[in-house]
Amino acid sequence: MKWPRGYVKATIAFKENLFSPALVDVEVVYQKLIARSDENKVLAAARTMAAGKPHLLYKGELDALMQRIEGR
Repeated sequence: MKWPRGYVKATIAFKENLFSPALVDVEVVYQKLIARSDENKVLAAARTMAAGKPHLLYKGELDALMQRIEGR
């Protein structure tokens, strides 16, 4: 995956506002996310989850990413 950070930001946008993701302040939410978790760990989990996916699968993608980061 070339842009794991972009994948994470897309999952944030779709989680926060599925019908108008452009209205989400993704940078603020992303900064909160990496404050809770090590950014390298977040990006590694994103690479694993997004491998072979041409698009996000569903609104709960961020929840699944967080579970992977937290080892659940």
